[in-house]
Amino acid sequence: MPGIENELSALFPRTTTSPEETRNVGEACAGHLAAGSVIALVGSLGAGKTQFVKGLARGFGINPNDVSSPTFSIVHEYGDDGSFVHMDLYRLNSESEVADLGFEEYIESGSVIVVEWPQVARELFPSDTLSLSFSHLGGDKRVIELLSKPSRTTVPDPSNS
Repeated sequence: MPGIENELSALFPRTTTSPEETRNVGEACAGHLAAGSVIALVGSLGAGKTQFVKGLARGFGINPNDVSSPTFSIVHEYGDDGSFVHMDLYRLNSESEVADLGFEEYIESGSVIVVEWPQVARELFPSDTLSLSFSHLGGDKRVIELLSKPSRTTVPDPSNS
């Protein structure tokens, strides 16, 4: 992915002041990603992760109104062929629980995989995972930061932040 590091560095960090603006950043990010991309989203509840995913989905041709948080179902697949997968690992407690979901099969499927709360399964992520951090600054204001680029990195351990 030549040049992607510079392209993504130009997008982040980004401060947004509305849900629509957060979705727009997600859509812009989609323009720099391809099928098979894995994106890990780190941030507290209400930090804007799902709004970002709605924009990312829009960038891949999926109606953002169809996208919702998979907190209770854990996995949502979108697109006629399941080409966009949104996971929320918040309710899981171990890598083995994540593996039991078929995580490796999802990664190998060639679909775009977006994962909220990836920390429980850090070791299962491919080394070229794109990791983003979301922080809620109050009201509708959020900041989205690039933690790692698709260049042989891993999902960061937030306890080291």
